[in-house]
Amino acid sequence: MEEPLATNSVEEQNAKVSNEEEEDLFVYEERDIAEGVKKCKDSIVGKLITEKNINPNWIHNAMYNIWRKPEGFQLKEVQDKLYQFFFEKESDMKRVLKGSPWIFRNSWLIMEKWERNTNPKKMDFSKDEVSVQIWNLPEHCKTTKLGIKLAAVIGEVLECNLYDCGNEQGMFIKARFSNMRSSLLFATTVDSSVMRKALVQKRKMKRQEAELNPEIWEPAET
Repeated sequence: MEEPLATNSVEEQNAKVSNEEEEDLFVYEERDIAEGVKKCKDSIVGKLITEKNINPNWIHNAMYNIWRKPEGFQLKEVQDKLYQFFFEKESDMKRVLKGSPWIFRNSWLIMEKWERNTNPKKMDFSKDEVSVQIWNLPEHCKTTKLGIKLAAVIGEVLECNLYDCGNEQGMFIKARFSNMRSSLLFATTVDSSVMRKALVQKRKMKRQEAELNPEIWEPAET
């Protein structure tokens, strides 16, 4: 009676490994991880820049709605405040990635495309570029020099210019920056010879644009 053909059973594989004790390198085939690669292909790694304690379920529920309920959306926590977001459709992944950085509870959520050969824990999230618009400054404070100083509180300034709305709102400052600080606050105190304090309040952020509405208090005359 003929014996059945050998199969790639668990026992056979264990025996094969035991006979290769001298081998220091574990080698696997592409088909062994094909399912995992397919799942991660359209995923994004995101880091939340905050010191608050955050429940991953809060982020999942909030971003699921903000991102217009993408099909098959899942979130996995890689480590504290570092997450991997999974999408079924490449178009959803690209749309979310294009909108980075996002805002979650007044904290930056910075996104990078998943890379097979990069450990998510070693990814660099400090170089995302963001543009801010600074509105409602007094006329004598609408200068690029002041705009550079305000933007420098958040990160490394790449560009800063004055723009004219062409209506009653007049001029505003627009700055572009990267290499964001580890702690990004929307309420900032700035001291100078011109002003005692500037309170910057977040009003709106969509994709790479944020509108900041400063209110300026000048030092009282002595």
